[in-house]
This record gives sequence, structure tokens and C-alpha cells, in this order.
Amino acid sequence: MNDERQKDPASLQHIECFTAEDLLAYKTGGLPAKKRSIIFHHLNVDKCPRCREIYYLLEPAPQADLPPKISEKMVQRLKGIRPLRRWLSPPTSLEIGQLWTTSPEPKDARGKPIASIEAALPVVIISPGSGEKSYENVIRVIPLSFDTQYHLEGETLLIHEESPLGYPVLLEIFNERPMLAGNLDEYRGMLEPSVVKRVISARERFLEGNIPQADTSYLAWKQKEMELANYLSYPVNMELFSEEKIHNAFEIPLRQYKKAAEVKGIGLDEISPHVLLETQQFCLAVVQKRDQMLLRLSYNEEDQGTPASLMINGETVSMKTEAPLVYEALLGQVDILPTDVEISGKILDFEFDLFIHFTMDQKQ
Repeated sequence: MNDERQKDPASLQHIECFTAEDLLAYKTGGLPAKKRSIIFHHLNVDKCPRCREIYYLLEPAPQADLPPKISEKMVQRLKGIRPLRRWLSPPTSLEIGQLWTTSPEPKDARGKPIASIEAALPVVIISPGSGEKSYENVIRVIPLSFDTQYHLEGETLLIHEESPLGYPVLLEIFNERPMLAGNLDEYRGMLEPSVVKRVISARERFLEGNIPQADTSYLAWKQKEMELANYLSYPVNMELFSEEKIHNAFEIPLRQYKKAAEVKGIGLDEISPHVLLETQQFCLAVVQKRDQMLLRLSYNEEDQGTPASLMINGETVSMKTEAPLVYEALLGQVDILPTDVEISGKILDFEFDLFIHFTMDQKQ
């Protein structure tokens, strides 16, 4: 049943898929080696249904039609230019339960543009901060998705008839994050009080650690959704992290491997990734993969190779290639891992000193 899940045609996850021209060039033996490797991984490891379907339809000449599922309606919704059903005047202050689109050109706390993305996520406000729509106000939001078939009780909340947008949406409880209120774009409506109560209740259960079992299809989708939402919290992280020197401390729970192994088909690195450092260029995180704790570096666009320097508890460590744009280093086995680990190094222009305190998850 889980293998039958399909992403909605308007899913933002299609944003990072390849064009028909790229896939045709790949099929006919073109493109640089690096891009060919990335497309190979996308088609044969990620097994993207959308790109695989287009790939098999493409012929060298003339250009083949796109599959019926890849419609103009999807493209319009992705680009955020789908005609609105009605225009809503913005509220005087931000409140819990409001739905907003977000800016595809996020700005920092001083209102300076720092990035540009192809399509931005709609969000629900869960904590309005001071209530002002300003770049100085840090709020907390829950991203929305059109991929309703990926609903998983405990991690997401499905809204049908009560949706102010006029069509079903999925609230990604697992993907809650901070953002600058000034990066909200257009006001799209308000959740009914009964729905707000459901959101708060689902959020409380999630924060208590009631993580449900999930299949690999859901976990792969979840990781991609978290990556797509990184632009929301990036401006907040810029204020927390200095570009010259970064200091931070983290407490990370460990999962017992024997108990987790009973959950068939689940990669633990996809269940509970712990982000240490996130910038526009890369993400550094700690993930648990079965009985191993790994330090994972993933680049967002251009592969910049291994860090210029990396030390774990004072010892120089090298990261190994795990996948295109992804590098990993072993921190240790779960049962013999040191309680405290210091990670320092330099990635691109960022120097950092990170302190991690590992604890055993008592809620297993």
C-alpha cells in the first residue's frame, strides 16, 4: 500500500527534478560526467517516478510529449501564479492558525536579500512572536504540502473541508521551524478554532516523542520536504551563527539499535536527523544509521568536496563520499559512543566549534 503513494502534481518536490532537455541529453550520452552521475542517482537510486516516466517517453527526435500527469496546472501552482479564488486583506497582527505564502526571495534581519528560490512553501503560524510582520520578529511556522497521500498520523495533520485554501492540504508537524516574519508574503486565510486545537494537540504529541513507524517511501519524502523548507530558517540561522566563528551545543538522544531494527525497512538516519549547521550552501548534521552515529555533510547545489579541516575530539578525520553531494564520517558505535563529542573544522568560509552531548532515548 505504501508503495502506491503518489506525489501530488503540484508537489514542490518536483522543483528539483530535471527538465526534459536534461533527461534527453542524458539518454543520448551527453552532459558532463558530474551531472550524468547526479541524474543516474536520481533515476536509479532515488527512482523518481516523474523523471523515470519522462525518460522512457523521450526520443532523440522529435520532442516527446510530457506524461498527462505533468500538467500546466501543476507548473502554475509550482510557480505560485495560479489565480487566487479571492483576495484577502492582510490582518493587523500575526496570530496562531493564519495561513501565509512565503517569499521566494528571503531577506535577513536587516531586510537584505540573501537568496532566491524557484517556489516557496505556504505555512501555518504556530507561534506569532511579537505579532508584527517584520524582519526583527522571529516566529514559528508549520509548512504545508499538497502531497496528502503521505499523511502519517503523529507526524502530519490532514485538513480536508476545513482548508481555507479550498483544497486538501497536509500540515507537516515534523517540519516546524523558525522564520523571520518579514519573509511572509501573502495572507491566505485562517484555520478554524477547532482545527487550531487539532494542530496544537498533534504538535504536543510529536514533541513528546511519539514517533510512529514509517516506511522508506515516507521517510525519503520527509527528508526532501525538510530540505525544501531550509530557506525559511536560514535567515534565522544567519543571526545565530557568525560567518567567522560558530559556537553551539547540542543534546542528541541515541536509539537502541536492537529495538529499532525490529522496525522493518526504516533507515534511522531518516527518522531523526539532527541538524548542527545549516547555510545556503550546505547542511551539516548528525544521523543514526542502525548502530552507527554519522556526521553527514550535504551540499545544496555545487559539490565543494570534503571540509578544509575537520577534527573530532581533537583527532583529524576525513569524510568519505556517500552519494552525489553527500559526505559522511563515522562518529562511533551507539553502544560505545563517548557521552561528549567536540567537532571543529572549516567548511567553505565557515569555521565552527560544535559540542554534542549524547543521551539514551528513554521513550523507546
